[in-house]
Amino acid sequence: MVRVTLEQASQRGARSSRSGVVSVFRDERGVAMLEYTILIGSIAIAGSIGLVAVGVSLVRSYDFAQALLLSPVP
Repeated sequence: MVRVTLEQASQRGARSSRSGVVSVFRDERGVAMLEYTILIGSIAIAGSIGLVAVGVSLVRSYDFAQALLLSPVP
């Protein structure tokens, strides 16, 4: 039968928790997902800014084209 003192058990727990913290910082799983999330978010923000910048003139062009198409031909 193996007996472990309280002091030995706490030392083992401290070692394992230190190695656990180090392994968390060395873990690279999920890095690719984070990179793709940042990339997609940047594209979405750029697209939104572009749509806001062009939006007013786009609505005016649409209204003009709609008025031309719906006007009666004499």
